[in-house]
Amino acid sequence: VFDDTDHNTTFRINSGGGTLQLQVSTNNGTSFSNAIGIGGVGNIFIPDNDKVNFGSLNDLTIVHDGTDSKITNKTGNLLIEAKNAETGIKVIPDDAVELYYANAKRFETASWGSEVFGSLVANGDLKVNKYSAGGKLKIGVGSEFTIHHDNTDTFIENTVGNLHIRPKSSEEGIKLIPDGAVELYHDGTKKAETTA
Repeated sequence: VFDDTDHNTTFRINSGGGTLQLQVSTNNGTSFSNAIGIGGVGNIFIPDNDKVNFGSLNDLTIVHDGTDSKITNKTGNLLIEAKNAETGIKVIPDDAVELYYANAKRFETASWGSEVFGSLVANGDLKVNKYSAGGKLKIGVGSEFTIHHDNTDTFIENTVGNLHIRPKSSEEGIKLIPDGAVELYHDGTKKAETTA
């Protein structure tokens, strides 16, 4: 039994139930509560709502509140590394969450949504929200090409250059020229063209 005479707190080490318990009393030893338990080989037990703190200013805490598990970072970024010096997940306070592959950033959240760095492959449907909520598939640095459905019709819109629909690489099928002709091709050779 150890007494903390400055705070009327008493500590004791007790064994029972297959664990070695560090217990705490705040009423001068009248009753004790389990603080840390050690049992089995390398098992440490922390009661609900008790935190494990890291850093001189409790910069990182881990706690289970009886319902949820929480990892709370108070200084700098929170990094989860796949191995030494290889970032897997970076959580930036009041900012982005970043996902990495082999230390290269591949995904990042933003105030307006999220951004993918590299290719995105969907193994199921790729759904764009309804048009009334701004749901468009936008392609190009300046969103020069868009596809959307307004709950009645489907629209394919091009704002820069010509719109080409090709049956295979480099073979024209349909060519739409803004403020100009629509051209139809057969095997890459133009066969029809609209005029004014």
